[in-house]
Amino acid sequence: MKYTTIAWDWNGTLLDDARICSECVNDMLRKRNMPILDLETYRSYVENPIIKPTSIYLTLRW
Repeated sequence: MKYTTIAWDWNGTLLDDARICSECVNDMLRKRNMPILDLETYRSYVENPIIKPTSIYLTLRW
């Protein structure tokens, strides 16, 4: 089968994958005997790749 389209949901607009991603991070932390993160803490470490650059761009003075 030849694919003609690939959809990449980088920032969670189609699927809220924060819980899944935080579970993956917590699995790695557990394997290293490190403290796990609750979802709120995980979200505080992860930035939206669209919001921050856009907000910086909009505050620039030309």
